[in-house]
This record gives sequence, structure tokens and C-alpha cells, in this order.
Amino acid sequence: MRLAVFSLAIYAVFEFILSMPPEISIGSMSIPTPSLALRALAPPFRFYSRFGLVVVFGMFALGAIGSHKFASRLNISMMKKPLAVTLVLILFFIDTSIVPPSRANDISQPPEVRKKLGLIDHKAPVCIYPINPRHYEMEISYYYFQKFHQHPMLNGAKPWATAYQYSMVITDLFSEYTPEALITLGARYAVVLSDYFNKQLPGKLKFDPNRMPARFKLIEKAKDGYIYEAISGHADAVPLFVSGFTQLVFLEDGNAWTAMLERESRIDIINHAAMPLRKTLKITLINPGPEATLSAYLDSKDVGKVNIQKGVGEVTIPDLALEKKKHTLTLKWDGTPVKESGELFRMESVIDLFLVFSKVSLN
Repeated sequence: MRLAVFSLAIYAVFEFILSMPPEISIGSMSIPTPSLALRALAPPFRFYSRFGLVVVFGMFALGAIGSHKFASRLNISMMKKPLAVTLVLILFFIDTSIVPPSRANDISQPPEVRKKLGLIDHKAPVCIYPINPRHYEMEISYYYFQKFHQHPMLNGAKPWATAYQYSMVITDLFSEYTPEALITLGARYAVVLSDYFNKQLPGKLKFDPNRMPARFKLIEKAKDGYIYEAISGHADAVPLFVSGFTQLVFLEDGNAWTAMLERESRIDIINHAAMPLRKTLKITLINPGPEATLSAYLDSKDVGKVNIQKGVGEVTIPDLALEKKKHTLTLKWDGTPVKESGELFRMESVIDLFLVFSKVSLN
């Protein structure tokens, strides 16, 4: 029996270690764990918490042995043992059961703003904001409540699929470029769930309708959100973050930002017009390190260099000649990266942060 207990304990501890993320951050220090090797050997094991199920099995086995030993020492009769087990099971079911309203959410009725959306033309595609929220359960609710409003949605793209790259273009609600980009992607309405938006950074982020671009027309207001219609414009060229960037995340200023993680990163520019175009690329950025130079190359052709000081600034790359095709814009940064926690950008380890981008637009 002692060997069994010892083996199960070792087994549970081993599986617990494997269930940990590949790296653990303590302050500015990043500590690798054994699951880092597992990620290299078996990439399909993306969710390390799955090993937690095996840990629970080991704990159950240890609990069963402990209960048996405990009952033996108390000299409980064979008649009373089933009663003791039944009592434990009853307590277990009470502890894990759903007891409305303390452990249940009423989802029989949709939020008010989604009821109002259900009264609008069901054939019109919509985009629910925030797009790609920090909390996964928020986006799950988008799909559930779709049965009430019955609109096609632009939400739900998987990270770094082509659809996700397009969704990054329309993530920032307060960008002047977003209404025309929405129209280009076929959406007519932007539905803002203000409570969900505020929960991106609780206590630090709050949706402000006064910051909405002029080409978003407010058509419905509810206690829990807003419905806007994109009323004009069409983005005949769209910039897509392809490689070297994190997912877009909302920061305290209410804008969506992406971190540049590689010294050389790539943005694809898609010309959707029926003719060649001349466009100016504008980027709001943050340089967290010392002054350095950002170089831009369109299809390997040098299109400009700019020195960027530390802090917030804006970069403009004028007169980009865009034929009717996909173009590759390569950005090269010769500055020194800054070590930062990746948690803000939904990354588990410390990252090399070169630049932070927001409000990328083509005009």
C-alpha cells in the first residue's frame, strides 16, 4: 500500500508539472518548465491544462486510499460504510451543483442591445465589438446570442488565419479607417457591447461613444450597448499584419495595439480597386527604447526611412504605388529591443519588444 501511495503521489506531481505553461514569469525573469520540451516534441499539445485531468485522477486514487485507511482506523462496520460513502457523495453533488441564482446565469433572454439588433434587417452582416476579446467566454456568447438577432457576423476568426488578419484591420473602433474597412469587408453595422468592452481592462478601460468616428452613425442605444451604421466610404486598399506582430489588444487609452516582436516584420497590402492606386500609409506607434531608424520596403523597393525617438509618435510613408495585387511591405528596425512581460499582449513569456503599432491606415 505504501508503494502505491508513493507512486501515485509522484505520478500526480509529475503530471502537475507538465500541466504548467512552457514558461513562468516572475517579475522580469522568465523560468522555463519541462512542458517547453513537450511543446517541441508534440506541438498538438497546445493546452497544457489537459494534463490536469490526469492530476485529478491521481488525487482521486490517493483520496480513495486515504478514505479506506481512515475508515479502517475508525472501525466502521460494513453496514455503515455504504452510508458514509452516500453522505460524501451527497455533499459532493451539493458542492458542484448549479444552484440558481448564485451559480447560474440566465441566458434565456438576450441583452437589450441584441434584442434591438434583432429588429434590424437580418440580411445585413454585423460586427460585434470588442472583436477577439481578452476573455474567451465573451466571444462564445456572441455565437449563442446570434440565434436571437440572426445576423451574419464577422466575428470568430481563428488567430492568424487570413480572416483574422482582416479582423485586425477593424478591431480599433476609434480609428477613422474602421468604418470604410467594415464596408469593404461586407459589414454594415457595428454593435458595441459596452460592458464587454469595459471588461477588457477592468477599472482602466471604458467605452466612450464620443470618440466614435463621424462615419459611424448611431442608430440604436441601449443600457448595455450601442448599434452604429457605417454610412460611407470604401477601403480600396487594406493593410494586413502578416508576421512579426502580436494579436491586437486594447490598452488603457482605449485604442487597439500590436507589438512588433521581430527586427524585420511584414505587412501585406491588398489592392481591392479595379486600377492602380497611390496611397499614404499612416501608423501611430510607441518606441519603448532609445532613438533608432525604421526602414520600409515595398516589394523589396526602398520607400523610406525615418528616425523615431523614444515615446509615442506617428510615421507616414507617402506615395506608395499599388498595382491591383497583393504587395509586401517589410519594416526593418535597427533599434535595441526592450524586455517586457508578454501578458499584456496575451503571451505567456517575456518578449523582445521593438515597437508597438496602432491605427494603421491607408489614405
